[in-house]
Amino acid sequence: MKFKGNHFLRIQLLPAIIPELNEHEQEFPDFRLVDGPSTSQGRLQVFYKAKYRSVCTRGTNWTEADFEVACKSMGFGSGGFWKWFRRQNDTAPFVMSKPACNRSDTNLRNCANWTDDVIALAENLCQGEDDIGVFCWGPPTFLGHEYHWMGIDFQDAPWHYVTDISGISQIRESNSRLEHVDILYSGYDRYS
Repeated sequence: MKFKGNHFLRIQLLPAIIPELNEHEQEFPDFRLVDGPSTSQGRLQVFYKAKYRSVCTRGTNWTEADFEVACKSMGFGSGGFWKWFRRQNDTAPFVMSKPACNRSDTNLRNCANWTDDVIALAENLCQGEDDIGVFCWGPPTFLGHEYHWMGIDFQDAPWHYVTDISGISQIRESNSRLEHVDILYSGYDRYS
């Protein structure tokens, strides 16, 4: 798949019905799920210091309440542990070892152990630790969810090998290209 716009003529992928400006969330979410088979399960990432970072836990000390609040943070009703993801060396880590959430919390940023000034970000803090995978369920709680569409799913896309940045090993790179493309209102639909 190739969508190639340019700096002045961007391509937009939109839903069939575009909401009014005040009928949906205006900002990027603090948390998201990636690398999963659907929008409701995947590797947990947090938007912190201007980029998304994969969450490692330095152990398995998350509670049911922590998972539930993680999913509430993304607009789902509830959730739980799904699986561990091997660390990818192309993503910045974010250590969140024990959020200490109460079920009444609605966002991981509201949990007892979240403090912006002491969040561990060093690359070596997650060495040997996997990223946490979350599975969410329940009716959506975010504004404008009825306008969202499933998004793009790359399955069995052709790929080729390229040398990584260190020049030592080879990694797979997709032949698919999205350049100067805005994908709006994707990532959730009523069937997710």
